[in-house]
Amino acid sequence: MNQKVTVITGRRGAGKSRYCLELLDRSERLGLKCGGIISPAVYNSGVKTAFFTMDVVTKEQRLCGVHTENGGTIGAWKMDPAVLQWGNRLLESSCPCDCLFVDELGPLEFIKHQGYIEAFELLRNGAYGKACVVVRPECIDAFRTIIPDFDVYSIEV
Repeated sequence: MNQKVTVITGRRGAGKSRYCLELLDRSERLGLKCGGIISPAVYNSGVKTAFFTMDVVTKEQRLCGVHTENGGTIGAWKMDPAVLQWGNRLLESSCPCDCLFVDELGPLEFIKHQGYIEAFELLRNGAYGKACVVVRPECIDAFRTIIPDFDVYSIEV
């Protein structure tokens, strides 16, 4: 397959995951086979308090991260290791597909070498037509060392 990667980026709360969900909906309506994971957020009074990992194929969601005042796995986020493992298994089995979604790669992957690390090998060698990958702005240079050729779509609010 002709591989093409688009990085979706923007500040925290800009709507990157929401954009991925909309793109997934459009892709499925076009009859494209989609795979991967998307991380829908939970907001309370306009503040992100948690997020899920969603299987793009089945739409099953599992609570992955919760904001905590006491610090967590990375920054103020306490991550569920079992859900991260589940997400990695979903990534491993997501190809071949027309549209691959990876939401998101950030400090957990690039600094701690944890999280959705299966995405790196998949993006390098997977059988997908197009990949939409959410990457934090501060991690784009690190992403470029793994996947040197990609387009960037920045969500501005």
